[in-house]
Amino acid sequence: MNVLLVGAAGTVGIAVHKDLATHGHRVRCVDIAPPCHDMTLALELFGYDPTLPDSEWLYQDATNPGAAEAMLEGMDAVVYAALTTVYEATPQFTVNVAGPFCLLKACAARHVSKFVYASTVSVNGPRPNETVTEQTPPHVGASYDTSKWLAEQLLREFTHKHGVKTLALRLGTVCPHLRIRNLEGDYRQSQVDVRDVARAFRMALEDRRISHDVLHVVSQGTPVYCDPTHAKEALGFEAEFNGPGHFEELHRKQLAYLNSIGAPK
Repeated sequence: MNVLLVGAAGTVGIAVHKDLATHGHRVRCVDIAPPCHDMTLALELFGYDPTLPDSEWLYQDATNPGAAEAMLEGMDAVVYAALTTVYEATPQFTVNVAGPFCLLKACAARHVSKFVYASTVSVNGPRPNETVTEQTPPHVGASYDTSKWLAEQLLREFTHKHGVKTLALRLGTVCPHLRIRNLEGDYRQSQVDVRDVARAFRMALEDRRISHDVLHVVSQGTPVYCDPTHAKEALGFEAEFNGPGHFEELHRKQLAYLNSIGAPK
């Protein structure tokens, strides 16, 4: 399959790129710049091979409405893994809503059959005493969570009106997280290893049955904050990297790495 990967220079993008290429897919990578040295070095320190496959790269802004159709030339599917670390609402809505909208329009025009989107479990809001499923009504408040939820509605609309098969993967906190210090110190089931995330994206792309769905991509464990059952039933996905020991070790390495580069506390 020929796959357009948007956000290819981020942690998730690097992992998805490697997984897709390893399994025989041709990947066209899109980002505003190549992966930075610090990110690939950090991944290596965590035990991840950061060597990238030999794929085509387009250093462009995927949120530019005029760029979408050209990016999709010869492509069969889209993975939208772009995630902004800017906290202002305007860039969040641009990256999380406007970018997918432009590409979905181009997919409909070019008959591109599949669109897989990186959403977030935080659309359900903080519900510490409740287990949420994909059907739990959203509890959005922050601009980031709201923008992701709006994008999920866009995917549903384009499936209904234009027949583009769409999947929104609600990701837990992706580990290792190379930019944020203040992750939970204790194990939370809603965390997920980046290798599991990459595998979930590939399984979503390769699935031929689902027209539209929203799935939790989280680790297995207790207590259960985000029910992972639907992802297993619909896609056959279960996380392979689990347990408090695994995530505590990732957190320890993460803090050591951030300290080594003098990242702000």
